Amino acid sequence: MKFKTLVKTCSACPSQWEGQLEDGRYVYIRFRWGHLSVRASAESIDEAVTGGEELYSGGPDDVHPFDGVMSTCEMLKLTGLEYDGKTKFGRSGTGES
Repeated sequence: MKFKTLVKTCSACPSQWEGQLEDGRYVYIRFRWGHLSVRASAESIDEAVTGGEELYSGGPDDVHPFDGVMSTCEMLKLTGLEYDGKTKFGRSGTGES
């Protein structure tokens, strides 16, 4: 699966991203307490945050259980998701970085 847009909304504790896949689904990604989760929804980013379909749940093998910091490159590698653009930092849904 490939991202059309990807915004890192928080850099640490948790590291989190919001984006939209090429198929139109909204995606919420969160790394906190050593656990990485990816949720998607065709409805809205809010639905992806509060529920949605779980696309990935896990994390790195060598992580501290209190860890909440992850780079975008590491997240993409772990989840198998793809993104060719530059990750923006800011609020999702505004078109601003």
